[in-house]
Amino acid sequence: MMKKENTQELYTAEVKDFLESISEREPVLKGGYFLDTAEKYFLPENNVKRELFVLGTALPEEIFAALGLQPTWILGGSLRALEAANADVPRDTDAVSQSILGCLKLDSFTHNSSPTVIVPMVNDSLRKIVQQLDNRGTEVIGVDIPCVTDLSEIGDRFTPMLKELIERLSVRFRARFSQRRLLEAYDAARLARAAYEDIRYRTNGSTAMFLANTYYYTNDRVRWCQELKKLAEAVSPPAEAPRVCLMGSPVFAPNFKVPDLAESSGLTIVRHFQAGFRPLSDKPLEKGRRMLRSCAENFYTDIYSSSRLDNKRMAEEFRRMIGVSRPDGIIYVVLKGHIGFDFDLRTFEIIAEEHELPFIRIETDYNNNDIEQLRIRLEAFSEILHHRVRLKGNSNE
Repeated sequence: MMKKENTQELYTAEVKDFLESISEREPVLKGGYFLDTAEKYFLPENNVKRELFVLGTALPEEIFAALGLQPTWILGGSLRALEAANADVPRDTDAVSQSILGCLKLDSFTHNSSPTVIVPMVNDSLRKIVQQLDNRGTEVIGVDIPCVTDLSEIGDRFTPMLKELIERLSVRFRARFSQRRLLEAYDAARLARAAYEDIRYRTNGSTAMFLANTYYYTNDRVRWCQELKKLAEAVSPPAEAPRVCLMGSPVFAPNFKVPDLAESSGLTIVRHFQAGFRPLSDKPLEKGRRMLRSCAENFYTDIYSSSRLDNKRMAEEFRRMIGVSRPDGIIYVVLKGHIGFDFDLRTFEIIAEEHELPFIRIETDYNNNDIEQLRIRLEAFSEILHHRVRLKGNSNE
């Protein structure tokens, strides 16, 4: 079993290597706000006190802002954090959930403090994590996320869940829920997403995915939005190359193995269907008694939400994405343990066939043991797409 000190050292090296690779890929980021924000999130100073953690992105960040709370969001993504949790979880635990649990064992996140941990229970792995944290004596607030396929039920099923969470947090932190703060936070989130939409096609896909992750690294979303707008004026568009959509399991820093391999194989990622960052909503928040219900409905009815949307709506959203992004191919990633994404696979494959889009499924984990095998597969996929793009160009001449 790896010693805690060694795990912490390996984790620190993993983070620094990732940040260096991001700065090399997008030099305009070097020494700037986003890399600095990421480093402070992953490797904070010892005097930083973190009293509240939220695991994953299945809860609206506006709820915490409306309570005046500033949680630390743990997304998963670190191989070294995953290794720190090896002895605590069953072997079938998915990589994201295991990495999340491992982060809570690292001094970089907890500094030996005793925080309250919010766990949205969206799958069996996270339910097991609740048990692990309970056994460890950690103060845990488990939030049972309803499984809903009928969109008309979203308000009725999710609003009580959010009300209960608000009540528990109000008691635990002596906080007071404010509709004014909720409205301000919701409007700030919409502005942030609008700024992100403005930059996502102006830079490399992996850089855009990193920027989406940093949204959860800061508690100053207004500053984040301002810096994103500045960056949009400074970045250069990616080189012309076959365009792909990256779908399936979410991609979180510092594990960008698949995006890195796709881009080094000569592909441009024009859309990342799962990056832990829900898309821009054009729905305003209703005021008055329906405000919380409106927040729940707006958050949990999009394709990125943790509610279980039906295949018909997923298919509609995928077709819309194809129309907007105009990809030349689809890369579908399934992290080991994420069996739910395989349930949806055939739906997307059929639509890709309808649009004559090459489709590749990749099963992997956070380790680099399979990196050369993946490189060969993605390079072969890239050659197919380059050939098709050349043929398409010749036919248009």
